Amino acid sequence: MGSCYGDHKNYRDMAVVIYGGAPGSGANYSGVAPGQLLKEEDKPDDKPEDKPEDKPDDKPEDKPDDKPEDKPDDKPEDKPEDKGDNDSANQSEFDRKLLAEHNKMRTDPMSFIPDLERMVEEYAGNMWRLVQINGQNVRMMSNEGAPAVTEFIEFLKKQKGVQPLTLSDTIKPFSCSHVADQGPVGATGHDSTDGTSFGDRIKGLMKAGYGVGENISYGTTEPREILIALAVDDGVPSRGHRTNIFKEDW
Repeated sequence: MGSCYGDHKNYRDMAVVIYGGAPGSGANYSGVAPGQLLKEEDKPDDKPEDKPEDKPDDKPEDKPDDKPEDKPDDKPEDKPEDKGDNDSANQSEFDRKLLAEHNKMRTDPMSFIPDLERMVEEYAGNMWRLVQINGQNVRMMSNEGAPAVTEFIEFLKKQKGVQPLTLSDTIKPFSCSHVADQGPVGATGHDSTDGTSFGDRIKGLMKAGYGVGENISYGTTEPREILIALAVDDGVPSRGHRTNIFKEDW
């Protein structure tokens, strides 16, 4: 799993999660998560032509020239060893928190039910619920309202735990490039602003033998809120985001 978080022109924040799995596990990408939007519109109409360079902002390059001179008494900085595709220094605190929420939901699905039952009460018969984000009260719009949450609760009661995920330095740049592309101009969806499809955008991963899926969140800052909204999958009949979260092949 590779994730990236950044600012978004229209929805304040966005997060991209790309899942990688065994060859043949297939691609799944099913659009934005409307239940997380802070505005009623699903997608802005203006689509700029210029595409920012696809450079991840939060993956520092190794600088071999920055090594201190050999001094026996000096203690080198504590840096994690390179662990290949697994959890490394290139992953942010947000990545680690979102991974922890993913793995909690994957390995112990029913542990989320108490929070979801409180969500049902927050709707109070409306298509929105009042939540606090960054200390402010915000109306969180939805397409289905409380029924989508109750449907997910019933799903969790039957869902068996699946294996946890790990963070990947190989996948992360593909998530970050999409954040860098969409965030500044306020675009949404899985295609790049120049029209490049998700499949073409992640060709590098496909060549490496991955099965690939992608979830995108707009407008929510907290990893737990992001994961719950994606898993509830309000307004997405296929529940494709939920499928990605619980897929055993990743």
